[in-house]
Amino acid sequence: MPRCCLNLENTLRVIDRTSGDVLNEYRGHVNKSYKVGNCFSNDDAHVLSGSEDGQVFAWTWWKKTREPPSKHMR
Repeated sequence: MPRCCLNLENTLRVIDRTSGDVLNEYRGHVNKSYKVGNCFSNDDAHVLSGSEDGQVFAWTWWKKTREPPSKHMR
């Protein structure tokens, strides 16, 4: 099972828990001053992350594709 890892360089990484290998990296969110929450969706299909600018980001975890925000997120 992969794990999310966020740093203060605007990069979210999905890391393999066993090997420590980086499986994918995501950018676009703002994360410079403090830790912003992130997690997998309930079906493990997406990586979700907040952003210091108030946006919510969702990516399909095995791709770098950002999902468009749903209407209630705007």
